[in-house]
Amino acid sequence: MWPLTIYEVPITTVEKMERTVTSYVKKWLGVPRCLTNISLYGKGVLELPLTSLTEEYKCSKVRLQMTLNDSRDQTISNAAPPLLTGRKWTPSDAVQQATSALRHKDIVGHVQQGRGGFGLAAREPTWRKASTSERRKLVVEEVRREEETTRSAVCLSS
Repeated sequence: MWPLTIYEVPITTVEKMERTVTSYVKKWLGVPRCLTNISLYGKGVLELPLTSLTEEYKCSKVRLQMTLNDSRDQTISNAAPPLLTGRKWTPSDAVQQATSALRHKDIVGHVQQGRGGFGLAAREPTWRKASTSERRKLVVEEVRREEETTRSAVCLSS
């Protein structure tokens, strides 16, 4: 992951590499080629200890963008270089989208699901009370959640 994080590799190249890796993983596991990526990389009933290369690439670029923006050194944070990842996806847009989603979630608060009752769910750190490292982790988790949602939507539309 380090070369993909540091160098300017377009996301289309990473997606091409992921297709190659996925075909070899499917062959190694002995599953049919028509098996969807949600079954390999998704969080479901059968959760394999595999993560998508594209997802890891996006998370590492977002983490790097947040590190540059939140640097204590004012020259770095003011003049953070743009991370070039092609025209299809940019880390700055992903960070902005994730932070707005986290702020919205902070405003809405905890939404109860199921019949568990109040206070049953584990407390997650809120955006406004989180430190910079916690905010970075929250944004990366939000990017992972968005990737999972995108994978699920592609699977359901097929």
